[in-house]
Amino acid sequence: MNEFKVVLCPVCGKENHINAESEIDDATCEFCHAQLQPGSEQPVVSLTAPPKSVDPKTLPYSSMRPFWYVALMMMMTIGLYRIVWLYRSWQILNQHYKLKNNIIFNIWFDPFFSFRFFKYAFFLGKECGYKPFMPTIIYPILYFIFLISVAVSSRISGNEMDWYEIGMVVSLALLLIPIHGAVKAINAGHTVIEPDTQMRTKLSAWSIVFVCLGSLFWLGFTLSCLEYFHVIDKI
Repeated sequence: MNEFKVVLCPVCGKENHINAESEIDDATCEFCHAQLQPGSEQPVVSLTAPPKSVDPKTLPYSSMRPFWYVALMMMMTIGLYRIVWLYRSWQILNQHYKLKNNIIFNIWFDPFFSFRFFKYAFFLGKECGYKPFMPTIIYPILYFIFLISVAVSSRISGNEMDWYEIGMVVSLALLLIPIHGAVKAINAGHTVIEPDTQMRTKLSAWSIVFVCLGSLFWLGFTLSCLEYFHVIDKI
């Protein structure tokens, strides 16, 4: 913002706009070129044009995502979207707190870095006014338990429907409980960390593709469940 002093010319009486940091002794009138006198300046004013109103719909999208978006993509990609969400979240935390984390390494060994991740996520949330509905220490514990449950169940599950596959799906759904807290905490800093951006309110083109592919899995899973519990035979 450029600020100026309004100085009246002692000869022609016209207003001259002098930079607020300039000395009056060296200034001359821009109209009659007479020497301006100290003490004739008026209060400092700003000549900056008022900011133009910006349509929020034209702002670029933030790297953050609302919880419904994260939850939908988590379920439709059978948990793979967690990698995308974690990568973006670690980027935000690294930048905000000047951390030296290797993001790929942290994601690869995610269960062991979950406590550190949630620690800084809730630090950010607290700075921006977010209050979790559970003690913050519970979130990484739940995250660790449900993440391990998903990993173990997916490896034990066979080619056909069994209880391990059902356990994997249930664990994946329960994993959204601690993720919900982290998403809300990080998103609380949206306007601070990424100003002049907007949060997505609809799926991107690639997200729609993965939702369609994921729908095929859930259709097959539902039919397998009906067959496993002999529901189809009773219809």
